[in-house]
Amino acid sequence: MKKLILLFLILAVQFTFAQENLLLRFPALNNDGSQIAFSFQGDIWTVPVTGGKATRLTIHEAYEAYPKFSPDGKQIAFSGARYGNNDLFVIQNDGGTPKRLTYHSAVDNISNWSNDGNILFSTNREFNQIERPMEVYSISSKGGTEWRVLDAVGFEPIASPDGRFIALVRGDINPVFREAYRGPSNRDIWLFDTKTKKYSKLVGFETNDVMPQWIDSKTIFFLSSNSGNYNIYKITIDETGKAVSKPEQLTNFKDHSIRYLNVSNDGLSVIIERDKNIYVSKTAKIDFKKVDVEISADDRFDPVEFKTMTNGLTEYAVSPNGKLFAFSVRGEVFVKEADKEKNRSVNLSDSPFRDVDVAWLSDTTLVFASDREDNNYDIYLAKSADKTQPNIFKSLKHEIIRLTKTDEDESGLTVSGDGKKIAYTCGADKKQFVVADIAADGKLSNEKILIDSWASPSGVAWSPDNKWLAYSIEDLYFNEDIFIQLVDNSAKPVNVSMHPRGDSNPFWSADGSKLGFLSSRSGQNAITGGLNFTRDVWFAWLKKDDWEKTKSDWDEKSR
Repeated sequence: MKKLILLFLILAVQFTFAQENLLLRFPALNNDGSQIAFSFQGDIWTVPVTGGKATRLTIHEAYEAYPKFSPDGKQIAFSGARYGNNDLFVIQNDGGTPKRLTYHSAVDNISNWSNDGNILFSTNREFNQIERPMEVYSISSKGGTEWRVLDAVGFEPIASPDGRFIALVRGDINPVFREAYRGPSNRDIWLFDTKTKKYSKLVGFETNDVMPQWIDSKTIFFLSSNSGNYNIYKITIDETGKAVSKPEQLTNFKDHSIRYLNVSNDGLSVIIERDKNIYVSKTAKIDFKKVDVEISADDRFDPVEFKTMTNGLTEYAVSPNGKLFAFSVRGEVFVKEADKEKNRSVNLSDSPFRDVDVAWLSDTTLVFASDREDNNYDIYLAKSADKTQPNIFKSLKHEIIRLTKTDEDESGLTVSGDGKKIAYTCGADKKQFVVADIAADGKLSNEKILIDSWASPSGVAWSPDNKWLAYSIEDLYFNEDIFIQLVDNSAKPVNVSMHPRGDSNPFWSADGSKLGFLSSRSGQNAITGGLNFTRDVWFAWLKKDDWEKTKSDWDEKSR
């Protein structure tokens, strides 16, 4: 009997643990705040606001999110990628087969319903070649042709209960997750007056203000990161849409930001997504309570999936002797023989974390960057752990050694041709370009900071004599130029391409006298071709004498 009780307790603890680690996304309340719709594992679910066992409404391999109840609570609209990109769908609140509403190749992200039964959503269609933010569209919940509602671009449109105003978020494509951002690309809450056809910006903050929700036709809740984390603020407007007071902060979470916000159609209840859970409160007095949700359903897919990858590598590096090459696919480091007739690859990293920026330290040793410890990227070394078989490809045992242990990310590893120095970038927001001596066992020493900037070098290449580094780096206008710099940092970097259109991927000639690179200075480019680039191969002379020689001089020299 005691054994049975102990077994029951163990199972209960395991079940409780599983329920506490659910990641419930994008919660939304129905018309009277009695029911919640949310996304879990890419499907749409519902649960009473009091919590308990959840009901799955959709089961599809595509990811489905952003559920929104209709004003009467009888239907739920959501965005789903069943046909390759997000379209709008509508389903009854008790389940059934979803009805597809939109059929465009652009992404359609639902924002909310309006009281007339239409659905507002964000998409990129007519202005896609000109504007980066999304456009505001609407479609009937019964189907038909969608139409553009506003001339202005923006995100998260939502109509006021009386239909007079449409609140929307305006700003550039500055990521919302940049909580500390303060600048000209921040997002703000705007109003469009359907009566006067005019736009007005509500009083906000220098940080991002997002996700407006109407409590009534004069009161708006929204999220802002003004306090450091995203919290709820309230602002009141008059009959003309003008703010009658400054925003009032309603929550003060300092550990985890609020990621998602929704208000019931009657304006009496509010729900948020925060940490791994969802919380609900009355709007009259904010006091959030966690909603305990039970998911008693089998997984739709196997928890482990085995794949054979034949493409999709993101980077590669050839060993110094040219016999092996290492590459990265989906955050895993592999090594194989440099022979197209031999397909076998060996997984060196074999980790659930992301392993990237692979480089050869020698013919038997690799270095790479990984976030497998301390939640940031450090430098690691991989080699054979079999003393009788140093060949990293043939060895059946491998050893991973951590080389750095800092609070910042190390990335962009590049080893010199003689294997004695390594260049890398350290930092996330503020980046330092570092060169260090590296021993055969991976030990770093004599670090020198070559660049301390907001931008990090890319396409780093060592000169044949290992005394210079070539790289491309962006200026304040996000234009890339090619620079060369002495490894000992005894002189300032020299811009060798100096052009208003992008130059990247430098490479040295065998004798170090020329530097090749890719450039978009001719043909289609960012100015005339949108975001599509046509790049050609160019080169620059690095010696004045060579640059001054004529074709006849070169012909004479070659005889």
